[in-house]
Parts: sequence; C-alpha cells; structure tokens
Amino acid sequence: MKPVRKELLEGCLPSAPEYRYVLSEPWTAELIAALRRLGQLDYYADFPRPFFRLRMANGVQMKGIEGEPLCRVLFPGEAAGKIEEFEAELACLAGRTAH
Repeated sequence: MKPVRKELLEGCLPSAPEYRYVLSEPWTAELIAALRRLGQLDYYADFPRPFFRLRMANGVQMKGIEGEPLCRVLFPGEAAGKIEEFEAELACLAGRTAH
C-alpha cells in the first residue's frame, strides 16, 4: 500500500493541516488491524460501512472506511513535520501483512 495522491483539504488551519490520501489499494480488515502497532485504533467493523480511526502518540489522527482506497489524516501542531515519516509507515503496512 502506498499513497498515489495527497490533497490538502480546504478550510484546515495552517497549524493542523488535514490531507486526503488516495491509496494504491483499498483498506482491508487485515490492513486496518495492522494499524494497531502505530497507535490507538478504534475499528467499527459492524457498521454498514466499517469505519476506523487511528490516534498516534505524536498527535497524528487517521480515519477511513474498509473497502475504500482513501483515508484522511490530520497532522496537528508539532506533528506537521511528521508527514514523510507517516507516509513511510503507511507504505510499510502492506509489507507487514500477508495478501
């Protein structure tokens, strides 16, 4: 899994930019479960459109829907400099899960 496109969402504060990532593959239950190693994961698999939210220790927050090749990521305050690090972690997810 890797980011194909990244879009800065309008209306975001400069101190807390939020991006929409278009990914090379959709989120699966297995990929979502792999997010647990990055922080606190809330996964609502029973929702009609299964939703997840990840909160990392550095303040980065990500949310998405299982089956969609998208996610939204908020980089608040001091975490704004962590964008490249986050993208590298995202790219490593597919390598840590069996397809």
